[in-house]
Amino acid sequence: MSASNTTNEPGNRGGVIRKYPEDTPMEIEEEHASKRMRLTYQRGADLNVYNKPAQAKVHLEPDWSLLPYTVLKHIYTVLPNTHRYSMSLTCRSWNAPFRTPDLWRNLTFRFNRVQDKKAKRFCQTMVPTGVRHLNIDCK
Repeated sequence: MSASNTTNEPGNRGGVIRKYPEDTPMEIEEEHASKRMRLTYQRGADLNVYNKPAQAKVHLEPDWSLLPYTVLKHIYTVLPNTHRYSMSLTCRSWNAPFRTPDLWRNLTFRFNRVQDKKAKRFCQTMVPTGVRHLNIDCK
């Protein structure tokens, strides 16, 4: 073992020096997601090299479920409520930022009579406790 692995430096965890000792779980998860995306592309490229003829063009589809949490959260902030809801139904990893309280600080709903049951169900199940301002407009 080298001397650098046994010192009590900040970020030294069991003989392994962490690159950034102040990493939060969210940053670590995003780093892992980007590694998974790279591995997915590499694995797909390797398979295509061996399984396809050299002349065939290969189009790799990205795995959208691997988008980092902060990117998804930012996308949610620019969407209207109906699109947010649809996006949250895509997959489990896309549903997590949908339930973030700071996404739901200020809400405005506009409903008509046809949508009354949908509105009630949505408000009961999807609105977290982080709401500070709620405006409901029923026609």
